Amino acid sequence: MTSYSGTRWKPGDVILTREIHHGAVWLVTSEYVVEDTGDRLVTYIPAGAQMGFPEPHPLGEHPWKARGHDRWTGHGSLSIVREGEPWSVSVFWTGPDRTFECWYIDVIRPIERFDGGIDGSDHELDLVIGSDGVVHEKDVELFEQEVLDGRFTQEEATQIRADFGRVKALVERDGVPVESHWASWKPPAEWGPLDLPEDWQQRLEV
Repeated sequence: MTSYSGTRWKPGDVILTREIHHGAVWLVTSEYVVEDTGDRLVTYIPAGAQMGFPEPHPLGEHPWKARGHDRWTGHGSLSIVREGEPWSVSVFWTGPDRTFECWYIDVIRPIERFDGGIDGSDHELDLVIGSDGVVHEKDVELFEQEVLDGRFTQEEATQIRADFGRVKALVERDGVPVESHWASWKPPAEWGPLDLPEDWQQRLEV
């Protein structure tokens, strides 16, 4: 298994995913690479994966850390993202039988690759599409409050709202913009929990 090197990866490689805000890393996780075609990257964060929260950060403490979350829970999550697209599509499962729960679309800053991983930025606005196909908006009020609080500039907020409207229209017209088979995807049995590399805090320069 190759870990934390290169900018193109093979299935089973392990990479860092860094969430960037205000020019600094706010959250770091490790993920398995499921597929990398160059223009599309599919990754999987397993249950138990360690989350790192660099400090200090201009935005203060990450909300997940404030709630005591330092490991990924549930059945893990599969994420599908295309180069240049301002959204990612994730799959969540639930229950003892690992039943498909929902598609979860995050509006993001398009990913950028670095040696050993990817950078991105969660722009807060989300869509949740359950097994019944109903589309729900999520965190709209939270996003607007964060604009008031200075997490996003007015210019950034305008672009994020436009991206959100665009992907919602796409979903309502054509459905979730990924292949349906990902809803039943299962990770290899050997893909267990991931700890961050010992030098993860030395890998924070943006």
